[in-house]
Amino acid sequence: MKEFVKKNKVNLVVMLCYSIITFIILLFHESWRDEAQAWLIARDLNIIDIFRQMKYEGHPVIWYLILVPFAKLGLPYVTVKIVSWLICNIAVWLILKKAPFNLILKILFIFSMPMIYLYPSISRSYCLIPLAITLVAIYFGQRHEKPIQYILSILFLANTHVIMYGMVGILLLLFYIEELIQNRKTNSKEKKVYISLIVIIVGLILTLIPILISMTINTDVSLTSNTSIFEDTKLKMENAYEKIMTGCFGENELILKIVAIALIILLCYEIRYHFKNALVIICTGGLQFLIYTYVYMGSEQRVSTLILLMMFIFWIQNDKKEKTVNIDKNEKELVNNQKYLKREKRKEQLTNLAEYILVFVLIINIANGIYGVNQEIKTNYSSAYETSEWIKDNLEDDSIFICTSMPLSSAIIPYINRDAFWSPQTLDYFSFTSWDENYRTGYSLRDLQKRVKENFEENQNLYLIYTYDFNEETMKSLEEQGYLTKIFESNVAVQEEYTIYKIESKFMLAESI
Repeated sequence: MKEFVKKNKVNLVVMLCYSIITFIILLFHESWRDEAQAWLIARDLNIIDIFRQMKYEGHPVIWYLILVPFAKLGLPYVTVKIVSWLICNIAVWLILKKAPFNLILKILFIFSMPMIYLYPSISRSYCLIPLAITLVAIYFGQRHEKPIQYILSILFLANTHVIMYGMVGILLLLFYIEELIQNRKTNSKEKKVYISLIVIIVGLILTLIPILISMTINTDVSLTSNTSIFEDTKLKMENAYEKIMTGCFGENELILKIVAIALIILLCYEIRYHFKNALVIICTGGLQFLIYTYVYMGSEQRVSTLILLMMFIFWIQNDKKEKTVNIDKNEKELVNNQKYLKREKRKEQLTNLAEYILVFVLIINIANGIYGVNQEIKTNYSSAYETSEWIKDNLEDDSIFICTSMPLSSAIIPYINRDAFWSPQTLDYFSFTSWDENYRTGYSLRDLQKRVKENFEENQNLYLIYTYDFNEETMKSLEEQGYLTKIFESNVAVQEEYTIYKIESKFMLAESI
């Protein structure tokens, strides 16, 4: 043990600092509906039904399966935070131990916005991406010697989020092209490679089927609007670019322009000296850009995978550089060619410049992360916890909550932990949001009254959890007429705010409101 501590004392100090800082940030974060959704699905569905539910979720199943044992054991909701925090800590330790670049770059990556804030604190499937990319990077240099381990790490990456499919696809394509060329030259037929091919085909099919079904059910992909197709597409692309840049580097226009130039220089460097790596960047970033343009917007958690992509590219380049340094020296001794030496020197200078640019980009990202953490500490991310505590302290145990919005109200449910939340859309009690055909049934205020009257008795303790669904003037009018009585209003929050009304007998007795 002493030998381990002595050998790893710097890494342990960095690791300890990271763990403490991220845990403190975690304590300030209020979980919101998307975090509750995965926990409630893992808690309330059996394994088979979890797989069935994936056709509505649009995400790979692995995050839900990871949560299953914790949720089924009845552990408190805070467990989901601990799980994401632990996963990110494992990734950080692997980076410290395995990444082939200096300590300064390691620290900059570790304390970047996604690693210090977005992934360990906001408990969603994105927390798996750093670990998956790290494992792919570790096995990348040995991909032809250990193809099964490499393919399994890519399959793990494919099961984190659909936004990583560009990276997954290009890495697989390059790997099997290399194998095809290598086998042709050596006339070898490595069984492990064929096994890995079978594994990845089966794995990707199982991963893709529910996601493709989900996209046909839930996603509204459209190139048309009131403007021309060209203008509409141009506007969407501009919005996607803005989301990516501001999500990673803040909103200062001058800084964003400088960072954009820096990123273009980095890409040009990769195209010139590491073309395969440039393909990885283009395919990964390109697919994400298309997703943010046409499918759904780029949130901070999504666009921040750009930072992890940079880490991966510089990891595999430095790994290759270390492994080939002796060969390069021998070549320089054998080749007495001034032109060759000048070219290598220029390449080395540009490599150093690229690293300086990377450091600059990471510092800007860290600054944006500090701002994000500050906002997290000062502002409620969600009022779900606050609302749940008020309910537990002030309302009867047999209270029933009519929820004007399933998704927003579901953020409260993990804290209450009982079947008390009813949806006028599905006409049933719920925990997670179903997203199925019943959920997509719309309703008016008159429909709401009718459905409540048909399904509940006047003497029940009925409350309405309101979340922006009807005009505020309408809600005020209902109060004034005695149909509803406002009893709680949550504080301002980034994601979810709630107002609770007592449903009065007049609401149940009136012919129409």
